[in-house]
Amino acid sequence: MRRTLLTIAVTAGLTSMLQAQEFGLNKGDILLEGQINIHSSKDKNADLKNSHFGFSPKVGYFLSDKFAIGVDLGILKINKEELGANNNIFKSKYNEYKVGAFGRYYFLNIGERFKAYSELNAAYLNGKITMAAGYDDVKSNHFAAKAGIGANFFLTKNVALGYSFGDVIGFNTTKIGEDGTKSRNNFYMNVNSFNNFFETGQFSLTFKL
Repeated sequence: MRRTLLTIAVTAGLTSMLQAQEFGLNKGDILLEGQINIHSSKDKNADLKNSHFGFSPKVGYFLSDKFAIGVDLGILKINKEELGANNNIFKSKYNEYKVGAFGRYYFLNIGERFKAYSELNAAYLNGKITMAAGYDDVKSNHFAAKAGIGANFFLTKNVALGYSFGDVIGFNTTKIGEDGTKSRNNFYMNVNSFNNFFETGQFSLTFKL
């Protein structure tokens, strides 16, 4: 009987704590968010290995209850092996670093936990491909600006799952090689791609401090 009463008391206490939590965003809050992408594969027949590691953290500050600005950083490392002439294994590495800024506006609340936002992002990316001996490294510089939508679902008042549905509109310019090489520019709109959110979006983990 005592165990039953204790179980009921603990359950009631936890329920009360969860109901008492506030899931709002307030001026002065700090936003920490990040995405990690890790992939690896191995072709046993050709003995080829490939790996992919990406980490993209964000740090933001709320200027109001709905609007935050911050910095957007990133690192990407790709190791690739391909089968070349005479069945020789050709190895290459790609390293990329990103630094940028973002502005995020929360425009819709569904209940207390679900909050949708629009985000504007601009970033500079620097990359380098390192190949086998006898080949020159290939350097690249990118600038990208984009606007998209996303959402957070708060598990607690300080921890949320994030999901970016994809970019609605964007522009990027890329320059590969040494000075004198012409840049390639690209402008795009992805309105139709929202037919399948899980093909265009990315998950993340969000903390509110």
